[in-house]
Amino acid sequence: MGEYVQPEWEELAAEGSAVLLAGLGSENWKQVRDAFAAWLAVSGQPFYASDLADIEERQTEPARRRGLVERRWRRRLAEALVEAPAGSAVEAELRALVGQFTLPAPRRRPAPAEDHIDFRQGTFHGPVIGVQHNYVHQRPGGALSDPDSWPHVRDADPVTLGVRAGRRTGTEGESALPPYVRRDADRTGDGILGDDALIVITGGRLSGKTRTAWEYLCRPLVLPEDTRVHAPAPGTDLRSLPALLHGREGSYVLWLDELEGHLGEHGLDAALLSQLAALRVQVLATMRDDLYDEHRFGGGPASRVLSRAATVELDSRWSPAELGRLKQAAAADARLADAVRWRGEHSLPEYLAVGPELRDLWRRAARPGGPHPRGHLLVRAAIDLALCGVGGDIPGALLEKVCGAYGAEASAEAEREPVAEAFAWAAERRHGVTGLLVGGEQGPWGRYGALVGGAEDKWAWRAYGSLVADAVRDSRLPDVPVAVWRCALEGTGDDAYVHRRVRTVLRAVFDPRAETGDLDAMHMMGLLSEDAQDEATALDWFRRAADAGKTELSGRVGELLFRRGETGQALPYLRTAAEHDPTGHEVRLLGEAHLMLAERWLGQAADRGDADAAHQLGDVHLGRGDIDRAAYYYLKAEQRGHAPVARSAGLLALLRCEEETAEVYLRRAADAGDVAAADLLALTRSMSGTSQSLEGARTGFQESIELLPLSSAHLGAVLEKQGLLDEARTQYEKAYHLGDPYGAYRLAVLLHRQGAPEEAAAWSRKATDLGHPAAPPDTVRE
Repeated sequence: MGEYVQPEWEELAAEGSAVLLAGLGSENWKQVRDAFAAWLAVSGQPFYASDLADIEERQTEPARRRGLVERRWRRRLAEALVEAPAGSAVEAELRALVGQFTLPAPRRRPAPAEDHIDFRQGTFHGPVIGVQHNYVHQRPGGALSDPDSWPHVRDADPVTLGVRAGRRTGTEGESALPPYVRRDADRTGDGILGDDALIVITGGRLSGKTRTAWEYLCRPLVLPEDTRVHAPAPGTDLRSLPALLHGREGSYVLWLDELEGHLGEHGLDAALLSQLAALRVQVLATMRDDLYDEHRFGGGPASRVLSRAATVELDSRWSPAELGRLKQAAAADARLADAVRWRGEHSLPEYLAVGPELRDLWRRAARPGGPHPRGHLLVRAAIDLALCGVGGDIPGALLEKVCGAYGAEASAEAEREPVAEAFAWAAERRHGVTGLLVGGEQGPWGRYGALVGGAEDKWAWRAYGSLVADAVRDSRLPDVPVAVWRCALEGTGDDAYVHRRVRTVLRAVFDPRAETGDLDAMHMMGLLSEDAQDEATALDWFRRAADAGKTELSGRVGELLFRRGETGQALPYLRTAAEHDPTGHEVRLLGEAHLMLAERWLGQAADRGDADAAHQLGDVHLGRGDIDRAAYYYLKAEQRGHAPVARSAGLLALLRCEEETAEVYLRRAADAGDVAAADLLALTRSMSGTSQSLEGARTGFQESIELLPLSSAHLGAVLEKQGLLDEARTQYEKAYHLGDPYGAYRLAVLLHRQGAPEEAAAWSRKATDLGHPAAPPDTVRE
């Protein structure tokens, strides 16, 4: 455990683990399982809770393993107590569980006051409880079992001894533990177990102490083959151990993982250590550095015990030589290979220990109704982006954007959790090592701010490496959604190195699938070709996918064909897209395509002498503002005696300020019953001999400004013409903020005339960014 455990918490954890194991072996095992799992989940230990929740039958542990299993759960319960938030009811709730599920104690004969062990004679004076020489002291911490029931070293289970199991990759023939990587401090080759009665392996939290101790235990030629090992639960009364072992043949090792739990009045003291040494019993122990220092140099009985120990001091930081041995061992084990690639700044023991718990924590967060739906998605987004080739730190805002790529249902569920809380949960350090998300520097990723919503100031993150390694090897996880791949492709364009990696990974994943007819893969290959500015190849992929049934690509195919001038081929695709989504821009493109075809065929008809076609084609050009082309075709129609052209010719004359000519044409059309021409004629007569003042124009635009957003720019132009330049600037800026690029453009022209070229250029760029097609202000002639 990574924190100091108060004595009352140790006692409570010991009671809780005993009650838990007894309950799991009882008829009410389901009730006990569910209650303790719920407590662990509420206590912030969902990975331990999931271990309980996965139990599907009544548990009956063999006697020789019961103490080891109970010790494991004691450690877990103590960890939950230590890491519980201050002021929480976690301790009280565990006490309530212990009280609720404690089984009635069997009636026992009280031990007489004169019970004692005569170590000199190797005899025990007192009551014998049970059979088969099981000498038991009734102590709160537990009792020693018959040495004949202790497992041989060759049969011992390292996990029940405290070695963390670590992650499994599913590789055929994979052992329960990855190969051991020898530490520089490892002295097993010196025969250390044969020279010292007490070996204490010290180090920081998750430094590999227990694994190194296991290697000491298992090395051939160090201990006899028939050596037995015993791992008593913390708090067990060890004083009867010499009597139990006196006169026995064979070799014995006393395993005291986390030695601090075995020191004290009834545990290991100097006298007991001397007796064990006389019996040639090896004591193999582990201890955290800070706890070792506290007991070794704090005086008292524990200090005398530790002063006689041979210590193996493991450094949490791995030396270059150790890392070299790790790389060599990684060639034969996938778990170590993953560690070399993904461990980052953490040591191998930290990576192997925390990985499975992070995986289970993240997996459990996905359950419906869980407290961290957005946090789960943020971590999934970071994992998926890493699988897409996005290495290094990823901006938080990009992760938020990718969260929207997992479907409407997941997005709606994520709304239950605030963004800040989701990031805080995902980044919370677990076991003092790392969070699911690892924070990094913003670096060049700040350039994505404009892309993902102006969040340049947000931190950058990456998924912890073991999560990515698990995702690579776990075939049960869903594929990265196509929408996430799109985000990866579109969201890394400013970093050439990362973008190139994404392109490489994307091609390797989707090219083979596309060739087999996978429609989503065809789509992605088209996007990849577009990204490379290979429009022809992109069109080919999109068209193949659309023709095979991916109708959502019809609009893109129609747009590309239309842009290439292949209007006739574009029409069926645009029509399909418009029918599929009447609100999309493909509806406009469909109209433009029809208009373009109309212009083409009307032109051919007009060139063959069709007066009506010439008239309609003139209207098309007049609508575009091309007065000269309109006049050309109106003349063609009039030359062929096409009277209906009169109204159009009259309107053209009005545009040319030829009022008298316009009146002639309009009168003719009106006399022929053209109502629109009559209206134009009346308007012309009402304007005869008058001209509109600037003040009148200003009033008109001011009156319409609330209804017509374009009126702000028009009002600015009038104010500018009146010489009210500051007021004009205000209206231009207002127009820009309303989304009218003409406002930015007019302001750029004004600033240029005022001698502010740099500011003018800035506003010109803003106009261009909003889609204004005009030239820079220094080329404009008023």
